[in-house]
Amino acid sequence: MMKLSLKKLSIRRKKNFRKSSTKSLYRKSFRNSVVKKYREEGTGRRIVEVGDLSFISDKNYPYNWFERHYQHKHCKHAVKKADIVIAKDEIVARDIVKYYFTPKSKIRIRH
Repeated sequence: MMKLSLKKLSIRRKKNFRKSSTKSLYRKSFRNSVVKKYREEGTGRRIVEVGDLSFISDKNYPYNWFERHYQHKHCKHAVKKADIVIAKDEIVARDIVKYYFTPKSKIRIRH
C-alpha cells in the first residue's frame, strides 16, 4: 500500500461573521467537524478523512436539525470532491457507501 504524506488544506473563514451571545449558530461542533481535509504533496490529490457518521443514522445525536443538516451537506460535498476517502473503520466505510453513494474503490480504511 502506498504511504501518503499529508498536508492540511487551508479552510477559508468569513472575516465579518458576528457571533451573538444568545443564539450562535457557529458552535464549537461546526469547527470540530467530522471531516478532515488533506492534499497529497506530490500529486495534489484531495484526501478526506471521515471519523464518524452517527449524526445521520442516530436520531438521538445531541445536535439539532440544523447542525445535523450542516454536517451532512459538508461531509457529502467533501466526499464527492475527494480523490481518496479514508474511513475510521469498516462501519464508517459502509455508511459512506450507503449514504453518499461513493464507490468502494475510492475508500481506504485506517488501521
